[in-house]
Amino acid sequence: MVRDSNGLPVPAVNVLFEIHDGLNGGEYLDSPGSSSIEVSTTADGIAQCSLHSGSVAGPVTITGTIAAPLMTVRSSVVSIGGGFPSEKRFSVAAELLNLPGLKANGFETDITAYLADRFGNYNVLDGTTVSFATELGLTVYSNDVTVNELGTATVVIRTQGDGPEDVLPLSWENDLIGYVDSNYGYSTANHPRDGLCSVLVYTRGEEHFDDINANGVYDDLPVPEPFLDTLPDPFCDHNDDGSHDDGSTDPWELFISADGSGVYNGTLNSVWDSALTDKLLFRNFKILVTGAPVIMSDTATFDIPNGGSSVINVVVCDRNLNPLTPGSTVTISTDAGKVSGRTSYTYPNSSIIGPDMDGHLGLIEFPFVISDSDPDETKPEIATITVTVSWEGGSYTLDIVGSVE
Repeated sequence: MVRDSNGLPVPAVNVLFEIHDGLNGGEYLDSPGSSSIEVSTTADGIAQCSLHSGSVAGPVTITGTIAAPLMTVRSSVVSIGGGFPSEKRFSVAAELLNLPGLKANGFETDITAYLADRFGNYNVLDGTTVSFATELGLTVYSNDVTVNELGTATVVIRTQGDGPEDVLPLSWENDLIGYVDSNYGYSTANHPRDGLCSVLVYTRGEEHFDDINANGVYDDLPVPEPFLDTLPDPFCDHNDDGSHDDGSTDPWELFISADGSGVYNGTLNSVWDSALTDKLLFRNFKILVTGAPVIMSDTATFDIPNGGSSVINVVVCDRNLNPLTPGSTVTISTDAGKVSGRTSYTYPNSSIIGPDMDGHLGLIEFPFVISDSDPDETKPEIATITVTVSWEGGSYTLDIVGSVE
């Protein structure tokens, strides 16, 4: 805006606009390739031009100069951001990671996709959508949502129907099944991944690359810049093995045909893919769907001599040998003698299982010691150890009856 000393607009004055402190990412004024432009003021004393972003994010300022008398003013800082979502900047989180869906339908939690462009700007392009699909056992409120100004997209998922899908056990899960059978007398064919449910989250974006020359675009010549090649077709990973299954062994897995052929494409193309080629980025987010407590002990009774002790092991899990829902508690007490060790526990908000038998037992097994609390007293007395489990508003118990001398 150009005004005279009386504050009145001055028309027909040429103003030279120039990009100052540019990013060298292809940004321009009005016409591609132009870093400056001269514009004449209107009758209102206003000169105007348009700044177009390039391929590099960051701050840019514009200067305006008139020749007579020589004056230059500087704009406030303009932030260039809002690029395409980047593979390395794409993550997913949920409010609850373990839902009691083997008990009933309708237990809900929010699941959120977090997106940012390759520069870490989360104000990704307006209109960017995120789509969701689920394995059997969970349903989602909306097929796709638009990313908000914080670069996030949130939907509600809920437990519904039977599921998750039964999948073939891994070797450590077979070991776990054998362990609880031989040590606890609990026979089952179920295993932890039978309760692990996948939520497929996908969006259009670009593969990550290392911008060696900092020009904001992927360069293939003279030397290709390193990039992260990703699978073309998103798929819902029911058996958690990282590859699409056609149903010949484990269950058939839903997939999204990126090229519209209707045939799953799981071959890396060794080419950097951008959002302009309709590249789909995807994640499989895991939610545990669990059920009512199963409480088991490795002994039916005990006999503690005067001044002695014994180790007892208890497992508390659901039917798939998985940890209970967040906030569920285990308390182990006795009405004679004393117990020590892992006698009190609150289950955390987690969907972690395994990754081996010992690691998984650490989530569901409770070893403790029952001992004589009064060695001076030699008269035997009946003792009842009570394992109390609080789960989803209900209380479940197991009593182990023995004697302490």
